[in-house]
Amino acid sequence: MWGLVASLYLLGFFQRMAPAVMVDELMRDFSISGAVMGNLSATYFYSYAAMQIPSGLLVDKIGPRRLSSYACLVSAIGVLIFAWGPTLWFAYIGRLLVGASVAVAFVTCMKLAGHWFPSNKFATVTGVALLFGNIGGVLAGVPLSEAVAGIGWRTAMAASGCLTLVTAVVIWLFVRDDPGEYGFRSHAHASVLENGNLPAGAALRSVICRRDTWLLFFAGGLSTAPVLVFAGLWGVPYLTQVYGLERTQAATITSTMLIAWAIGGPCLGALSDRIGLRRLPYLIGTVLTTLLWAVFLFVELTTRLHRDDPVARQDESPALHHHRSLAKRRCLYTALWSFFRKTGPDMHPTWPRHEAIWDPVPPDVRYYSSLSGVKNKEKGSISHFL
Repeated sequence: MWGLVASLYLLGFFQRMAPAVMVDELMRDFSISGAVMGNLSATYFYSYAAMQIPSGLLVDKIGPRRLSSYACLVSAIGVLIFAWGPTLWFAYIGRLLVGASVAVAFVTCMKLAGHWFPSNKFATVTGVALLFGNIGGVLAGVPLSEAVAGIGWRTAMAASGCLTLVTAVVIWLFVRDDPGEYGFRSHAHASVLENGNLPAGAALRSVICRRDTWLLFFAGGLSTAPVLVFAGLWGVPYLTQVYGLERTQAATITSTMLIAWAIGGPCLGALSDRIGLRRLPYLIGTVLTTLLWAVFLFVELTTRLHRDDPVARQDESPALHHHRSLAKRRCLYTALWSFFRKTGPDMHPTWPRHEAIWDPVPPDVRYYSSLSGVKNKEKGSISHFL
């Protein structure tokens, strides 16, 4: 039962990450700039974020079976509109529908988990749900890249839409909201079984008024956003353009983030259940994430991905080496700060306004230098300091 609904989360994660491996095709077919491409991809997140609170209220009201079935149906329609839409506005509508519909996936997984699994297995089940989701993200990497190269992005996305439609039918036929409907013992909390769910207003107030809700809101959002930005859109074009990798190679690298996420979810969930603690594993994971991003951003790697010859780096002039390093940091800062909007021209050197990246005195050097109190023409600018 639970696995079928988790498959909706897998499909949603697949759609979330899919644009990363077909950026060039989308920009060519719709004749759009990098900034518009970023906005098109982010449309998924606009509706996804807007549906988070309604998703919780809806799953309490109509149950996970009906909600996930309806969501699968709407998602399939959205994917097909996106795949077959002749203009950019159809693509926007499709992405909006997909984001709004799959927003219920994780919530329905957790609702079902509360009924089908004991409470001491909840973190493990949550981790397995993340495993399902990241499998979808991995499928949106190299496999989708090869499919796009072989049959085109429209056919590949249409096929995923048809698969989503089949999933909707399967969920409707086989999923039940509670094990009691199949004659098994329910693991739902006694208060839920005796008194039913809280009224929507009372349930919403009880969540919003809790301090932990807001702490998890910022902690989860800020730790997840960089991964979604890099692995979900700009990582592939960035690696292909800045380091000269093939698209399949770049997709493989970005997929490693999702593979690690997929492995870490159930492992840390099981560890949390085993030791009976929630806050400590979460805190350790967040700190490690921050440190590793700092290494990625600030530590100059000795291996240059864009060079096939390891000796070639020795021939690179200090000015060109610094230039590439500055471009890398500027691209990543911009992506993490602005997320998907208006980052396309910066992350993709062949798009409009890319000259700003390679200009001998890029605007971001002047910007960061002004923040640090260093004059524009001083040798020890913030870029040298980093």
